[in-house]
Amino acid sequence: MSQLKYVISRIRRLNIRRMLSKAAEIRNKTGRPRLFILMDMVWCGFRYQAGYMDYALFEMYNMNHRQRSTVLTRGKNNRYVAALNNKNGWPFFENKINFLKTFSNYIGRRWIDLSTCSPEAFMEFVNELGRFIAKPYNGTHGDGVELIAAPPADDPGAFADLYERLKSDGLTLCEEVITQHDDLNAIYNGSVNTIRAVSIVSRGEAHVVAACLRIGNGGKIVDNFNNGGMVVPIDVNNGQINLPAVDKAGNVYETHPVSGTSIIGARIPFWQDCLSLIKAAAQVIPIVRYVGWDIAVTPAGPIIVEGNQFPGHDIYGLPPHAPDKIGILPAFEAVVPLKSLNRI
Repeated sequence: MSQLKYVISRIRRLNIRRMLSKAAEIRNKTGRPRLFILMDMVWCGFRYQAGYMDYALFEMYNMNHRQRSTVLTRGKNNRYVAALNNKNGWPFFENKINFLKTFSNYIGRRWIDLSTCSPEAFMEFVNELGRFIAKPYNGTHGDGVELIAAPPADDPGAFADLYERLKSDGLTLCEEVITQHDDLNAIYNGSVNTIRAVSIVSRGEAHVVAACLRIGNGGKIVDNFNNGGMVVPIDVNNGQINLPAVDKAGNVYETHPVSGTSIIGARIPFWQDCLSLIKAAAQVIPIVRYVGWDIAVTPAGPIIVEGNQFPGHDIYGLPPHAPDKIGILPAFEAVVPLKSLNRI
């Protein structure tokens, strides 16, 4: 999509009220006139394919042209998806049941599909596990995820009620609870703190171009950035964490507010195994070459939680993680330059 077409498509979908609200927030931070901010927002949409949320989230109002050019904006992320991910491959990722079947060698946990299993099979599954995770088969952002304890084994009626309730609520995918590695448990044990790693396959070789650790907070059982969690970059070379975490509200954490454990200086266990797992999984669906993987690290090593054929772009290059105001885009372009996308 050309820059002009992108801008026109964004204008058609603009939430003007929210855009004006963001401009007012930035005016209050910077003291700059709101009209100037709005004009700059529009310019960034045209020049860098940045939505107004990109403009605010990455603080593009404090960047020069060179710095702005390094931000992975919504429009540039969309271009990677459109060029590298054939839509015929999307169902392997969008439907979590399809994903679990396709990537069965990498998931490392038991699961059951309530849309096809009997109440008796559900009861047997739950009794074996004691507790389990229930989620929608097509959910995002951790929405609708529940951690459920098994009813008393001698109460089949309770199992039947739970079975019907989960089906009615659309929580038809039930999975074994993942036991995470002690090092990650020490940071926050209220959720599985997953790695979001981005892979791009170029000329038959898989590259990990970015990685972050997502950490839960506030008693929630999910770690998603858009659901109350926080995020911190991982050095792809060695699995080291060298910066503080940040949540979507912009709060910065050098130590976790619940556990008191230091985030800066932590190291991801089994990091080289994580990289090997990601690169192997990235080759399974050759027509989907750009994937955001969610990886959990267990005491026995890494496993895949899920894959995303339309990876989000909002957790890379956040201001606390980019003191030089240089974004993550150069790491992507080192593997697949944006200019080459029109030729793919």
